[in-house]
Amino acid sequence: MKEGTSMEESGPILILFKCSKAKDASRGVFDAPGLWKDCPKTHEKIIRSRAAFIGHAKDKSPSISLGTEMIQASALRLYTGKFYEMLKKQGVLSNIEDQIATGALRCGIVSGGFGLLDASEPVGEYEAPMQKAATLWREKDVDLNDVMASLLLELKPRRVIGFLGQVQHYWGFLKRGVHLATQRGLSTSAVNFYVPNLPQGFQAIEPEGNALGECCARMLAEGKWAIDEKMQSQISFMEWCQTKWKWVTQGLKEGPAAQESISGT
Repeated sequence: MKEGTSMEESGPILILFKCSKAKDASRGVFDAPGLWKDCPKTHEKIIRSRAAFIGHAKDKSPSISLGTEMIQASALRLYTGKFYEMLKKQGVLSNIEDQIATGALRCGIVSGGFGLLDASEPVGEYEAPMQKAATLWREKDVDLNDVMASLLLELKPRRVIGFLGQVQHYWGFLKRGVHLATQRGLSTSAVNFYVPNLPQGFQAIEPEGNALGECCARMLAEGKWAIDEKMQSQISFMEWCQTKWKWVTQGLKEGPAAQESISGT
């Protein structure tokens, strides 16, 4: 394999969320440098992918509607599903916006309608369930897997955390993106990917139906990628195994990797 491109020790932490069906474009925008400022080549790639996606959607999935609404909100504010409402309730959304502004954090949203959105990217309300859109995002001229790999290679984050839930369509793009990026020279020696995931039937147990939102909120509020004992019993994760070139699924554990400070201190 060719010489690797290591993740930067000083690079930002990249967090990835999934979109939600519930949306509210009246929540306004925030202006902050984000993924596309840091990754202009990946931005060009996702713009081309979105254009190709629209063409495929017209032919193969006419129920997908990206909307023409003039009112737009930053992607991080647009979505109002339970996960996002939990983050808003605990003041975490404003915390994320602040960290994006300082450059400590980058946030992307895996979207059925737009593939990958930067958190500050303005977008209107749309209808594109990932269950219908996922196949189109795997088309050769669209290829969201390739976009994800490009993002990792260009941004070189020191850590990637995906709060992508139970639906494989979302976290599958991250998994395949990691494989592609590794094949293209991203060094595995500094890669440590977590994808917290709800066990089957867990939403019926959690009072607010949102263990994943609580997990993310606690991590960000406490400033460390660590989980208390309650969350350990309710959340699992998939971690990139650096030596075996494969993903392993297990319960969250304590340790140096989990305890790393969000600010890098």
